[in-house]
Amino acid sequence: MTVNYDLSELLRDQHECWVALNPEQTKIVGRGETLVDAEAEARENGVNDPIMIWVPERWQTAVY
Repeated sequence: MTVNYDLSELLRDQHECWVALNPEQTKIVGRGETLVDAEAEARENGVNDPIMIWVPERWQTAVY
């Protein structure tokens, strides 16, 4: 089963930082300059297993 999430609205105001999302990927539960900072904030907000995403300065198309 493939699930696609459009995170563009959720991440629109975030730039150059790590963001922690709740497991449903509907809410930002932490953010920080480092992965450790964002994860710690997520744990403080009650989310022990967040989804971590690096948000670049600007989004662009990339093929890997």
